[in-house]
Amino acid sequence: MDSSDFILLLARQRSGTNPLRDVLATHPRIFCTPEVFHNEPSPSAELEVETNFFNFLEQHPLGTVKRSISMEAQGRLFLDFLEYLRCFTDKRYVLLDVKYNSTHHLDGPWREIAAQPDLFRFIKRHRVRVLNLTRHNALRSHLSLLKANLTNTWTVESGASGPPPDQQVVVDTAEMLHVLRMCRAEDELIDRSFEAYEPYLTFDYEELFPELGGRPSAAVLERVSNWLGIDPEFRPSPKYRKQSALTLEETIANHDEVVQALAGTALESCLEDERMYRAQRADQTRDPRRGASQRRTGARQAHAAADRRASRVNRRRGGRAMELTEVMGCAPDEFSDRLYHRRPGWVEGIVSHFDARYLFGRALESRTNVIVEIGTASGVSTAFLCHALDVASRAGAIGGDFEVRSHDLQPRFYGDESKQVGDATREMLPAELMRHITFRAPATSLTVADEFTPDSISFMFVDANHAHPWPTLDLLATLDSLLPGAEVVLHDINLPVRESEAAGWGAKHVFDGLDLEKRVDPTDPIPNIGSVWIPADKEAVRQQLLAIVSAHEWQTEVWDEVTARVLS
Repeated sequence: MDSSDFILLLARQRSGTNPLRDVLATHPRIFCTPEVFHNEPSPSAELEVETNFFNFLEQHPLGTVKRSISMEAQGRLFLDFLEYLRCFTDKRYVLLDVKYNSTHHLDGPWREIAAQPDLFRFIKRHRVRVLNLTRHNALRSHLSLLKANLTNTWTVESGASGPPPDQQVVVDTAEMLHVLRMCRAEDELIDRSFEAYEPYLTFDYEELFPELGGRPSAAVLERVSNWLGIDPEFRPSPKYRKQSALTLEETIANHDEVVQALAGTALESCLEDERMYRAQRADQTRDPRRGASQRRTGARQAHAAADRRASRVNRRRGGRAMELTEVMGCAPDEFSDRLYHRRPGWVEGIVSHFDARYLFGRALESRTNVIVEIGTASGVSTAFLCHALDVASRAGAIGGDFEVRSHDLQPRFYGDESKQVGDATREMLPAELMRHITFRAPATSLTVADEFTPDSISFMFVDANHAHPWPTLDLLATLDSLLPGAEVVLHDINLPVRESEAAGWGAKHVFDGLDLEKRVDPTDPIPNIGSVWIPADKEAVRQQLLAIVSAHEWQTEVWDEVTARVLS
C-alpha cells in the first residue's frame, strides 16, 4: 500500500510542533491532527479526542491486549488508523503528530532495547512521509519541560491576556545529564532509522524559529512545500505565543553548576544558546535604555562566558582545537549533524551520519589546503569536506585558497539521471563556498594521477566503484601522487557485512588487506569508514596493493587503459 499522502511529524516534546502544525494546517492541501498517541486527549482541543489512536483502538476489532503479540495485527491496525483519519478531511495530505517517546505503541511482542520502533518499519514499508523536527539544543527542551510542569502551562495562545512571566528554574544536574544523554541517543537512533529513506525531510527548531516570538521561517516553509510538491500557500498568523524569553544564564538559577557538569563532555555544546536568544542578548547589549538589572545580567553573562572560555583553554589539547570549536560554535559532531540534516531529500547512496561525522572530523584535522575526492555521486560528502576546510581556514589553521577537487566517472548522478553529479553540494553550500569546489566529470583515479605531481596529495577520500578490484586500483593509480604520511579515507569498508554477499567487496578487501597504520570510526557498531596512512616506503605499499588485486576474484571488468598503466 502506498501511503505517501500521509506525513508523520516526528519530534521531541517542547520542540515547537504546536506552532508548526498550526501554520501547516492553514494550507488548503494539508490536514493536521494533534498528538495521536496522547494518553489523555483533551475535549477542549480541536479533534484531539476524535483522532486519538487509543480511542480508535477501543472501537477496533483488533483493539485488545493480544494485538501486541502479532506484528501482522499491529501492521493492519496502523493502516486502518491511517484510513480512519481520512474520514476527517478531503485535503490531499494528512499529517500525524507523533512524539519520539510515543513511537513504541505499535511494537510487537519482541524488540531489542536499542532497535528502531516497529512503527518506523511500518512507515518505511508503506512509504509514509516523515517530517522530523529536531531540537539540537536538548537543554532548551529540558528547561521548557521543567517550566511547563512547574506552571502547569503547556501552551499559551496569542490572544491570551498573557502568560505568567518567564522564570528561573533550579536544574538537577544529575537528572539533566541523564536526559541529555537520552536525547542524544534518540537523535542517533532516528538518524540511523531514516538515513537512507527518501521521503524524509528534517530541519531544526533553530531554523524554524530564527527570531524570538517571530513567525516560522518562510524559507523553511518553502522547503516543506517543495518537498510535498505544492505551492507555499501558508498563512502564518501565529496562534501560539512563545513562553520562554530568558537566556540560559538568566533562566537557570544554578547556571554555574550546570556549566561545570557539561564542561568537557560531548554535551557541552548545549551551553551555546539558540540563535533567537543570542540575537536578543546582542540587541539588549546595544540598547542604551536597558535598566540596571539588565546590565547586571549582561555582566554576569559576560563573566560566565569568559569563565567557560578559560575553562576550555585549560582543558584543550592544543590551541587549534579550541579555535576550531569557537569558529563552529559547537562541537564537530554537532556541526556535522546539523549539516547532515540539510542534505537534499532526493539523494541516495549517501554516507551515514556516523560516516559523515568521521569524514568531517578527519578532514578538519588534516590541515591541508587541498582535498582530493574520488567518487562524487550526489556530492553530499563533498559538502562536508568543503565545510571542514572552511572552518579550518577561518580558524587560521590553513590558508584561504583551499580547494576540494572531486572526480566522478559519470557526469550525471547514478541515482537520478535528471541530476548532475555534485548537485547536492550545490544545494547545501552557499555561493562563496562553491568557489572552492572543482568537479571533474567524467574522470577517474587516472585523472587524479595526471593532475597531481608526485608527493602532492596529503588527504584523499575514496568512495567510487566498490566492486573488487576498483578501490585497490584507485589507490595504485594515485600512489605516486600521495605524500608520505598522507591520510586516505575509504568508505564502505564493511559494505558486505551491512548488506549482502552481492555487495561490492573492493573497499573491504583493500582496507583489511593493507598492513598499514589504520583507524576506523569508534562510535559505529559496524564501522563503514576508515583511514589508512601512506608510509615513506611507497614501493612496499604498491606490492601489497598488487597482491590484493590478485588475491580475490574480480567482481567487474577493468578497462585495458587502467591495467596497462596501473598493473604493468
